[in-house]
Amino acid sequence: MNHSKLLSVSLTIIFLLLAGRSFSQQQSSIDADAIIQKVIEVEARQRSEIRDVVFDAEYIELEKDDNGEMKEKLRLEKTVTLTYLNDSVFYDETFNAYYKNGELMSDDELAKIAREKTEKKKKRGSRDISYSILSPFYDKNKEDYSITYLGVYDTTVSDYLCHQFKVESLTEDKQAINGEFYFDADSFHLVRVDFAPAKKGGNFFFKMKKLEMSMMFAPDSDGYWFPTRFDITGQGKAMFFIGVSWAGTEYFHNPRVNTIEAEPVSSQE
Repeated sequence: MNHSKLLSVSLTIIFLLLAGRSFSQQQSSIDADAIIQKVIEVEARQRSEIRDVVFDAEYIELEKDDNGEMKEKLRLEKTVTLTYLNDSVFYDETFNAYYKNGELMSDDELAKIAREKTEKKKKRGSRDISYSILSPFYDKNKEDYSITYLGVYDTTVSDYLCHQFKVESLTEDKQAINGEFYFDADSFHLVRVDFAPAKKGGNFFFKMKKLEMSMMFAPDSDGYWFPTRFDITGQGKAMFFIGVSWAGTEYFHNPRVNTIEAEPVSSQE
Protein backbone atom coordinates (compact mmCIF):
# COMPACT_ATOMS: atom_id res chain seq x y z
CA MET A 1 0.00 0.00 0.00
CA ASN A 2 1.56 3.33 -1.06
CA HIS A 3 1.96 6.28 1.32
CA SER A 4 -0.76 8.44 -0.25
CA LYS A 5 -3.33 5.64 0.01
CA LEU A 6 -2.27 4.89 3.60
CA LEU A 7 -2.67 8.58 4.50
CA SER A 8 -6.12 8.68 2.87
CA VAL A 9 -7.25 5.57 4.77
CA SER A 10 -5.91 6.94 8.05
CA LEU A 11 -7.79 10.22 7.60
CA THR A 12 -10.98 8.30 6.79
CA ILE A 13 -10.70 6.23 9.95
CA ILE A 14 -10.01 9.35 12.04
CA PHE A 15 -13.19 10.90 10.60
CA LEU A 16 -15.20 7.84 11.60
CA LEU A 17 -13.68 7.90 15.08
CA LEU A 18 -14.93 11.45 15.47
CA ALA A 19 -18.40 10.73 14.10
CA GLY A 20 -19.57 10.28 17.66
CA ARG A 21 -22.29 7.61 17.43
CA SER A 22 -21.45 4.02 18.35
CA PHE A 23 -22.99 1.04 16.63
CA SER A 24 -25.70 -0.66 18.69
CA GLN A 25 -24.23 -4.12 18.21
CA GLN A 26 -20.53 -3.44 18.79
CA GLN A 27 -18.84 -1.31 21.44
CA SER A 28 -16.49 0.59 19.19
CA SER A 29 -15.29 4.17 18.86
CA ILE A 30 -15.72 3.93 15.09
CA ASP A 31 -19.24 4.81 13.93
CA ALA A 32 -20.24 1.67 12.03
CA ASP A 33 -23.58 3.18 11.00
CA ALA A 34 -21.61 5.91 9.22
CA ILE A 35 -19.59 3.25 7.39
CA ILE A 36 -22.76 1.49 6.25
CA GLN A 37 -24.24 4.76 5.06
CA LYS A 38 -21.13 5.48 2.99
CA VAL A 39 -21.19 1.94 1.54
CA ILE A 40 -24.81 2.35 0.40
CA GLU A 41 -24.13 5.81 -1.04
CA VAL A 42 -21.10 4.57 -3.01
CA GLU A 43 -23.03 1.63 -4.44
CA ALA A 44 -26.00 3.83 -5.39
CA ARG A 45 -23.74 6.37 -7.09
CA GLN A 46 -22.05 3.70 -9.23
CA ARG A 47 -25.35 2.06 -10.20
CA SER A 48 -26.81 5.42 -11.22
CA GLU A 49 -24.00 5.90 -13.73
CA ILE A 50 -23.99 2.47 -15.42
CA ARG A 51 -26.41 1.10 -18.00
CA ASP A 52 -24.74 -2.28 -18.42
CA VAL A 53 -21.38 -4.03 -18.29
CA VAL A 54 -20.07 -6.98 -20.33
CA PHE A 55 -17.38 -9.37 -19.08
CA ASP A 56 -15.25 -12.10 -20.56
CA ALA A 57 -15.79 -14.92 -18.08
CA GLU A 58 -14.12 -18.25 -17.43
CA TYR A 59 -15.62 -20.94 -15.20
CA ILE A 60 -13.38 -23.74 -13.96
CA GLU A 61 -14.80 -26.78 -12.16
CA LEU A 62 -12.52 -29.02 -10.11
CA GLU A 63 -12.75 -32.58 -8.83
CA LYS A 64 -10.54 -34.87 -6.77
CA ASP A 65 -8.48 -37.43 -8.65
CA ASP A 66 -7.56 -40.91 -7.39
CA ASN A 67 -4.73 -39.37 -5.34
CA GLY A 68 -7.08 -36.97 -3.60
CA GLU A 69 -5.67 -33.96 -5.46
CA MET A 70 -7.89 -31.39 -7.11
CA LYS A 71 -7.70 -31.23 -10.89
CA GLU A 72 -9.63 -29.44 -13.60
CA LYS A 73 -12.75 -31.32 -14.66
CA LEU A 74 -14.15 -28.79 -17.10
CA ARG A 75 -13.72 -25.22 -18.24
CA LEU A 76 -16.31 -22.94 -19.80
CA GLU A 77 -15.59 -19.70 -21.60
CA LYS A 78 -18.53 -17.30 -21.48
CA THR A 79 -19.70 -13.78 -22.12
CA VAL A 80 -21.59 -12.36 -19.13
CA THR A 81 -23.73 -9.22 -19.25
CA LEU A 82 -25.17 -7.32 -16.29
CA THR A 83 -27.95 -4.86 -17.12
CA TYR A 84 -28.81 -2.42 -14.33
CA LEU A 85 -32.54 -1.79 -13.90
CA ASN A 86 -34.26 0.50 -11.40
CA ASP A 87 -34.40 -2.01 -8.55
CA SER A 88 -32.63 -5.10 -9.86
CA VAL A 89 -29.85 -6.40 -12.09
CA PHE A 90 -30.56 -8.62 -15.10
CA TYR A 91 -28.00 -11.41 -15.67
CA ASP A 92 -27.33 -12.94 -19.07
CA GLU A 93 -24.64 -15.40 -20.12
CA THR A 94 -23.56 -16.85 -23.45
CA PHE A 95 -21.51 -20.05 -23.49
CA ASN A 96 -18.72 -19.76 -26.04
CA ALA A 97 -16.46 -22.77 -25.52
CA TYR A 98 -16.35 -25.98 -23.47
CA TYR A 99 -13.20 -27.84 -22.46
CA LYS A 100 -13.34 -31.25 -20.79
CA ASN A 101 -10.12 -32.58 -19.26
CA GLY A 102 -8.30 -29.95 -21.30
CA GLU A 103 -9.84 -30.94 -24.63
CA LEU A 104 -12.05 -28.56 -26.65
CA MET A 105 -15.49 -30.15 -27.11
CA SER A 106 -17.92 -29.85 -30.03
CA ASP A 107 -20.70 -27.28 -30.38
CA ASP A 108 -23.27 -29.99 -29.59
CA GLU A 109 -21.46 -30.82 -26.35
CA LEU A 110 -21.25 -27.11 -25.57
CA ALA A 111 -25.03 -26.73 -25.96
CA LYS A 112 -25.59 -29.80 -23.78
CA ILE A 113 -23.36 -28.61 -20.91
CA ALA A 114 -24.92 -25.13 -21.10
CA ARG A 115 -28.40 -26.62 -20.55
CA GLU A 116 -27.10 -28.82 -17.76
CA LYS A 117 -25.42 -25.94 -15.90
CA THR A 118 -28.49 -23.72 -16.24
CA GLU A 119 -30.77 -26.46 -14.85
CA LYS A 120 -28.43 -27.25 -11.94
CA LYS A 121 -28.14 -23.59 -11.05
CA LYS A 122 -31.92 -23.32 -10.72
CA LYS A 123 -32.23 -26.59 -8.80
CA ARG A 124 -29.47 -25.82 -6.31
CA GLY A 125 -30.40 -22.18 -5.83
CA SER A 126 -26.89 -21.03 -6.64
CA ARG A 127 -26.24 -17.29 -6.75
CA ASP A 128 -24.55 -15.38 -9.54
CA ILE A 129 -22.95 -11.93 -9.62
CA SER A 130 -26.30 -10.21 -10.22
CA TYR A 131 -27.38 -11.06 -6.66
CA SER A 132 -27.81 -7.94 -4.51
CA ILE A 133 -25.09 -8.88 -2.05
CA LEU A 134 -25.44 -5.65 -0.03
CA SER A 135 -29.16 -6.18 0.61
CA PRO A 136 -28.69 -6.96 4.36
CA PHE A 137 -27.42 -3.39 4.82
CA TYR A 138 -30.42 -1.71 3.20
CA ASP A 139 -32.78 0.03 5.64
CA LYS A 140 -35.74 -2.05 4.46
CA ASN A 141 -33.92 -5.29 5.36
CA LYS A 142 -31.97 -4.38 8.50
CA GLU A 143 -34.64 -5.71 10.86
CA ASP A 144 -34.17 -9.15 9.30
CA TYR A 145 -30.45 -9.28 10.12
CA SER A 146 -28.02 -9.05 13.00
CA ILE A 147 -25.15 -6.87 11.78
CA THR A 148 -21.96 -6.71 13.84
CA TYR A 149 -19.02 -4.44 13.13
CA LEU A 150 -15.83 -6.42 13.80
CA GLY A 151 -13.45 -3.50 13.36
CA VAL A 152 -10.63 -2.84 10.93
CA TYR A 153 -9.46 -6.22 9.63
CA ASP A 154 -6.03 -7.17 10.98
CA THR A 155 -4.57 -7.94 7.55
CA THR A 156 -5.14 -6.39 4.14
CA VAL A 157 -7.54 -7.93 1.62
CA SER A 158 -6.08 -7.74 -1.90
CA ASP A 159 -3.81 -4.96 -0.58
CA TYR A 160 -6.78 -2.98 0.81
CA LEU A 161 -7.21 -2.07 4.46
CA CYS A 162 -10.79 -3.05 5.23
CA HIS A 163 -13.67 -2.64 7.64
CA GLN A 164 -15.08 -6.06 8.54
CA PHE A 165 -18.76 -6.80 9.22
CA LYS A 166 -20.52 -10.02 10.21
CA VAL A 167 -24.07 -10.49 8.94
CA GLU A 168 -26.46 -13.13 10.30
CA SER A 169 -30.01 -13.63 9.09
CA LEU A 170 -32.70 -13.70 11.77
CA THR A 171 -34.90 -15.86 9.55
CA GLU A 172 -34.33 -19.19 7.80
CA ASP A 173 -34.94 -18.05 4.26
CA LYS A 174 -33.27 -19.37 1.09
CA GLN A 175 -33.05 -15.81 -0.23
CA ALA A 176 -31.32 -14.51 2.93
CA ILE A 177 -27.62 -14.93 3.67
CA ASN A 178 -25.08 -15.22 6.47
CA GLY A 179 -21.63 -13.85 5.77
CA GLU A 180 -18.62 -11.67 6.43
CA PHE A 181 -18.04 -8.48 4.44
CA TYR A 182 -14.82 -6.55 3.87
CA PHE A 183 -15.10 -2.91 2.71
CA ASP A 184 -12.20 -0.79 1.54
CA ALA A 185 -11.57 1.79 4.27
CA ASP A 186 -10.72 4.43 1.67
CA SER A 187 -13.41 4.11 -1.04
CA PHE A 188 -16.05 2.09 0.95
CA HIS A 189 -16.43 -0.32 -1.95
CA LEU A 190 -16.86 -4.02 -1.21
CA VAL A 191 -13.58 -5.91 -1.63
CA ARG A 192 -14.58 -9.42 -0.52
CA VAL A 193 -17.57 -11.24 0.87
CA ASP A 194 -17.76 -14.83 2.15
CA PHE A 195 -21.34 -16.02 2.47
CA ALA A 196 -23.85 -18.86 2.51
CA PRO A 197 -27.64 -19.03 2.26
CA ALA A 198 -29.43 -18.81 5.60
CA LYS A 199 -31.45 -21.84 4.60
CA LYS A 200 -30.16 -24.60 2.37
CA GLY A 201 -32.22 -25.29 -0.74
CA GLY A 202 -33.39 -28.55 -2.20
CA ASN A 203 -36.39 -30.49 -3.40
CA PHE A 204 -37.66 -34.08 -3.62
CA PHE A 205 -34.80 -35.05 -5.94
CA PHE A 206 -31.94 -33.10 -4.38
CA LYS A 207 -31.08 -32.09 -0.80
CA MET A 208 -28.45 -29.45 -0.17
CA LYS A 209 -26.02 -30.16 2.68
CA LYS A 210 -23.51 -27.34 2.19
CA LEU A 211 -23.28 -24.30 -0.05
CA GLU A 212 -20.51 -21.76 0.54
CA MET A 213 -19.61 -18.84 -1.71
CA SER A 214 -17.04 -16.07 -1.91
CA MET A 215 -16.78 -13.04 -4.18
CA MET A 216 -13.84 -10.72 -4.84
CA PHE A 217 -14.12 -7.20 -6.27
CA ALA A 218 -11.68 -4.70 -7.78
CA PRO A 219 -11.82 -1.37 -9.64
CA ASP A 220 -11.52 -1.09 -13.42
CA SER A 221 -9.48 1.58 -15.18
CA ASP A 222 -12.31 4.11 -14.73
CA GLY A 223 -12.70 3.44 -11.01
CA TYR A 224 -15.86 1.31 -11.22
CA TRP A 225 -15.78 -1.72 -8.92
CA PHE A 226 -16.91 -5.09 -10.30
CA PRO A 227 -16.65 -8.77 -9.35
CA THR A 228 -13.41 -10.37 -10.47
CA ARG A 229 -13.81 -13.83 -8.95
CA PHE A 230 -16.64 -15.99 -7.64
CA ASP A 231 -15.90 -19.21 -5.73
CA ILE A 232 -18.50 -21.80 -4.83
CA THR A 233 -18.34 -25.14 -3.03
CA GLY A 234 -21.28 -27.42 -2.37
CA GLN A 235 -22.34 -30.80 -1.08
CA GLY A 236 -25.68 -32.56 -1.35
CA LYS A 237 -27.57 -35.74 -2.00
CA ALA A 238 -29.35 -36.67 -5.18
CA MET A 239 -32.22 -39.18 -5.07
CA PHE A 240 -31.70 -39.73 -1.31
CA PHE A 241 -28.46 -41.72 -1.50
CA ILE A 242 -26.08 -40.40 -4.17
CA GLY A 243 -23.56 -38.01 -2.62
CA VAL A 244 -22.73 -35.01 -4.78
CA SER A 245 -19.85 -32.59 -4.19
CA TRP A 246 -18.64 -29.79 -6.42
CA ALA A 247 -16.34 -26.80 -6.43
CA GLY A 248 -15.94 -24.12 -9.01
CA THR A 249 -14.33 -20.75 -9.61
CA GLU A 250 -15.50 -18.15 -12.11
CA TYR A 251 -13.22 -15.33 -13.22
CA PHE A 252 -14.44 -12.07 -14.76
CA HIS A 253 -12.10 -10.14 -17.05
CA ASN A 254 -12.08 -7.10 -19.30
CA PRO A 255 -15.27 -5.28 -18.19
CA ARG A 256 -16.81 -3.13 -20.93
CA VAL A 257 -19.00 -0.50 -19.35
CA ASN A 258 -21.83 1.40 -21.00
CA THR A 259 -22.57 4.43 -18.86
CA ILE A 260 -25.75 6.47 -18.72
CA GLU A 261 -25.22 9.77 -20.43
CA ALA A 262 -26.08 12.71 -18.20
CA GLU A 263 -29.01 14.77 -19.42
CA PRO A 264 -28.00 18.31 -20.49
CA VAL A 265 -28.85 20.92 -17.93
CA SER A 266 -30.96 23.81 -19.24
CA SER A 267 -29.27 27.22 -19.06
CA GLN A 268 -32.51 28.59 -17.58
CA GLU A 269 -32.36 26.26 -14.55
